[in-house]
Amino acid sequence: MDPAKTTAIDLVEAGYNLELGAGDWLPNLDATGKSLLDLGLGFYSQLLGGVSEDGQPLITQMHVGAGPEDLASRFSRAAQAAGPELVAEWFQVLTARGVG
Repeated sequence: MDPAKTTAIDLVEAGYNLELGAGDWLPNLDATGKSLLDLGLGFYSQLLGGVSEDGQPLITQMHVGAGPEDLASRFSRAAQAAGPELVAEWFQVLTARGVG
């Protein structure tokens, strides 16, 4: 079996692992999918708990899977610099595509 497919299957299984606590689930998902998700620049993941009244995503957890420890902070700063309208529009696009 192709290693990438094996990793994809493992990633799906990790997503369905309900035995882990809330704080361990996302880091486990990142560790399991690292070979698929890290394309050499690092990656981080977020859990979203919905949207605010003005359309901003409500982030409940962030985890850096690979790369600099401040990678998530860098994206947060970039989102703040882009402004709330652009972030809300981006989140709507992701949600429409079934990503968010």
